[in-house]
Amino acid sequence: MTGREATANCEHAPPHDSRSVDRTGPAVGAENPRRLRLAHVIGYPNIGGAERQFVDLLNAMPGADRLAVFTSADRGGGDLRGVLDPAIEQVEVLVRRRSLIAGLRRLAAVLRSCRCDVVHTHMYTANLYGSLAAKLAGVPVVVTTEHGENRWKGPYHRFVERRIISRIADRRLCVSEAILRRRADYEGVPRGKLALMANGTVMPELESGSRDGSVLTVGAVGRMVPQKDYPSLLRAMAQLRDAGRRFRLCLIGDGPELPGLRQVAADLELEEFIEFTGAINGVDAWYRKFDLFVMSSVQEGLPLALLEAMSYAIPCVATDVGAIGSALANDVEGTIVPPGNPLVLAAAIDRYFQEPALRTMHGDAARSRVCRDFSIEAAAGRHLDLYRELLKEKAIHV
Repeated sequence: MTGREATANCEHAPPHDSRSVDRTGPAVGAENPRRLRLAHVIGYPNIGGAERQFVDLLNAMPGADRLAVFTSADRGGGDLRGVLDPAIEQVEVLVRRRSLIAGLRRLAAVLRSCRCDVVHTHMYTANLYGSLAAKLAGVPVVVTTEHGENRWKGPYHRFVERRIISRIADRRLCVSEAILRRRADYEGVPRGKLALMANGTVMPELESGSRDGSVLTVGAVGRMVPQKDYPSLLRAMAQLRDAGRRFRLCLIGDGPELPGLRQVAADLELEEFIEFTGAINGVDAWYRKFDLFVMSSVQEGLPLALLEAMSYAIPCVATDVGAIGSALANDVEGTIVPPGNPLVLAAAIDRYFQEPALRTMHGDAARSRVCRDFSIEAAAGRHLDLYRELLKEKAIHV
């Protein structure tokens, strides 16, 4: 991080007078179109699925001039900025409620100085601040991504969704059908503004050899929040412990529920079987240890952690919420179970204890599925196609 708060030195953007900017670029059909100038805006640069998708998408678009904008300096839970491609310009533009107008002007000045063609924002707060600043800066195309259902929103937030963000944004992307329906049916976002756009993940290189398997390593990755329903996972693992299963449960992540989960583990006498890692930067080494991945959530979009686990050829047991069922084929790439039922969850996990060949078969199928449908390269290509389509509608060719 450079520590700059309000200006970005966009190395590919030529100097210009912001009062008279030619936004059209070369005419449609030109043989040598210029490079796309793109800014992605997010709030907290913490470790989470939305933040990792933000980083991975930008890293997978080397053909564009890219700017990563962070609107908060919060460091709680880790920081992903260090894993951005060095060619990506990074800038921190603090936007606070108590000085909102000044913050929006600073953000608009950054977007204007870089002559952005597209501003793409992630999650509610960045969607609001980024779309307003993009409008002030005269950015031609504004895209938002909805990473979760966000059931916490009240009447004020729904008003903002309808009357501000949706009026500015050209397209509002949703990572699952459930999120799209909620934006349309409950928050009143116009259907014509909404589009489904699945997450993508980086495909890792796999090492040769097999895992030990004598003591199964069961992993879960995600924020320690109520939506993940980790107590159900702990109770399921306690049942397996009582049945004589040998395992190591690794919970990767941090969050407000962590102290309570430690207490649940103590009450269930699971301490010797479980490891809470807290927040970590880079989970590659952990995925390589897992024999089985479990997701016990009661609310999800299209969880990036699930796609990551599948990409490592790990069989997965996951609850039937959000877009999980569309990403993980039941009894082909893993097992789908109803949420909030530790008994059923334990039975699904136990099947993989009993059938080592099933772990291999489902894991291999899961990796093939992600490679085909959910690679970050495929996701980045879909995004770039959309940006160019929206720009072309405004007679801007890049």
